[in-house]
Amino acid sequence: MVQQKLYTEKQVREAYNEGCWNGFNEIKDAEDYTINLLIPIELPSDEEIEKAGTDLFDKGVDIDYGWIMGAKWMRDKIQNK
Repeated sequence: MVQQKLYTEKQVREAYNEGCWNGFNEIKDAEDYTINLLIPIELPSDEEIEKAGTDLFDKGVDIDYGWIMGAKWMRDKIQNK
């Protein structure tokens, strides 16, 4: 799985405010602390998307290849590709 770091504005503000109130003297320490408070999302690989589509189809969900292509397209848009 490819880890793409994507956060909401609210998460960034909360992490920043938390880091600023912990008495850091060094900017780098505050930045690292703030980033470590955030939880990144994980985006699936091509193989994981295809397996998920196959698994859904096997369970009787009426999907077609367009579902897989759409999932890959959305993942690529999130990664700015």
